[in-house]
Amino acid sequence: MPDASDTALLYVDRGLVRADDTPPDPGVQRRAHLLARTARGVRWAVPALLLVVLVLAFTPVAGAAFWATAVVVLVAVVAAVLLLTRAAAVAQATAGLPVPIEITGKVATATRAVLAMTGALRTHRKAAGAAEGVALLRQWTTATEALRAAWLREDIGAWHDHARTLAAAGERATRVTGALTGAGTPDGDPGA
Repeated sequence: MPDASDTALLYVDRGLVRADDTPPDPGVQRRAHLLARTARGVRWAVPALLLVVLVLAFTPVAGAAFWATAVVVLVAVVAAVLLLTRAAAVAQATAGLPVPIEITGKVATATRAVLAMTGALRTHRKAAGAAEGVALLRQWTTATEALRAAWLREDIGAWHDHARTLAAAGERATRVTGALTGAGTPDGDPGA
């Protein structure tokens, strides 16, 4: 693991971002990473299961018992996806995000910008920049998981690269938020 003195943890709590310089717990970080990967993998089970049900629907197997079983299994898989996704979100929030201490401020600012963009996306779903905002949010999620994974596998170079990617995403998130809300920046200053 990177040295504890080189690592800060970023936490997001009710829309506020705070940094903490206590050393990250590798077990908690591993659990957060594992739950996120498992939830992402299980999400693929829903379309695969639907495809199997559709294929079997056109065979002689498709009786009343088949449909009852298919509905129960689909509901169970969807419930598992929702529970795993929630558990992953809680584990990630509890673990914090391990970032290099020298750019903690930049990543924290970028996190605030992404949170503001997420709020703007909720209220301006049909705005012109919404697609770019959704793409940026997906990239942000992927980069945070890659950052955590790099920290866990002790790849210092990749860890710093992913942290810089997150820091750079803040400016783009601010631009997207401005486009969504019709202002130049989230605080309404078009000249900034």
